[in-house]
This record gives sequence, C-alpha cells and structure tokens, in this order.
Amino acid sequence: MPDILRQGIEKFSIGSLGLINLKPAENFTSILGGSTPVMLTFSIQKQIQTQWCWAATAVSISLFYDNSSTWTQCSLAEAALNSECCQFPEPCNKPWYLHEALTITDNFIKYSDTLTFNEVEDELKNGKVIGCRIGWVGGGGHFVVLYGCKSVDGVNYFSIDDPTDGKIEVTEAAFLSAYQGSGKWTHTFITKP
Repeated sequence: MPDILRQGIEKFSIGSLGLINLKPAENFTSILGGSTPVMLTFSIQKQIQTQWCWAATAVSISLFYDNSSTWTQCSLAEAALNSECCQFPEPCNKPWYLHEALTITDNFIKYSDTLTFNEVEDELKNGKVIGCRIGWVGGGGHFVVLYGCKSVDGVNYFSIDDPTDGKIEVTEAAFLSAYQGSGKWTHTFITKP
C-alpha cells in the first residue's frame, strides 16, 4: 500500500483478528493529490473607462488592504496623468502602468515575470493579492488580480478578478498562455498593505 494512503489508516489487532480502523485524515485534499485552497476575500471594481483596468486594479487593491482608502479610479488617474480626470475623464482614458499606479497608492513592492504556483500560494497565504498583466496576442495588455489558488487531481487553478469580466477561475496553464483565449500572463506585481 502506498505511504500516502497509510496516512489515513491505522491497523490494530483484537486477538487473532486483524482489523483496520479508518481515522480521519487531517488534510484529505493533500492525500488525494491536491492542496488546501487559498482564497482571499477580494472584489475588484469594474473599470469605469475602457482603458482604466490599471486604475480599477490599483484602487481595488488599495481598498482590499485598507477599506477606508479614499482612492477612486478618477482620483488615481488625476494623480497619475496630472490631469483633471474626474471632471473630464474622456481625455484621461489611456492605458498606464500598474506598478506606478500601485506606487501612488503605496501598495507596490516589486514586479517580475510570472510566478510558480508555489510562489503564488505563498503570497496568498501571507494575505497578499497579486496584480497580473495579461499580454494579448494582437498587442496591448490588461491588468487583473489573482486572489486565490487550489490544486485538484494534479491540476493547478487560479482565481482571477478581472475589472472587465469579474471573477473567473482558470487553470494555471490557461492563465500562462491562453487567458480569455488569446492572453498570456506576462508580468507580476507583488503588493503590500
């Protein structure tokens, strides 16, 4: 019998009878080849301009760490673009840099390429959501937040909150190379409270 199955089985004898006593496993999911899901309570704002995924993502991360944060998408755009974006949002409807937006909200630590599943799990276990940039095959990009992960039967899953499409669960493989069909996870933004 494989060792992993023995974790939930205890053998004992009464007289000459050999009986097996099943005891509850402490982490049944890991015995079956999965991991305990890590899911943070996170909710992203819908982006209020077509190019403001960066603003919606940064403001939502700021509110996740401090629900009394006063940042709004237009006030962040004003600070980032040095323009009157709350009064005149259309001229401010531009793509921008998530790491700079998170620096303004004081939630940025560093950015890197993609993370491994274990690195994602570690960040989430420490209560930190992860900003992610998606690069589209035809050009351009999009920002989303990774707020949960789990592994089931050897397949890793990520929980994503997207300022355009809302909450989505995708496999790690799809997030790395086929998010929403043609997107690829290209950059990671490590955040802080």
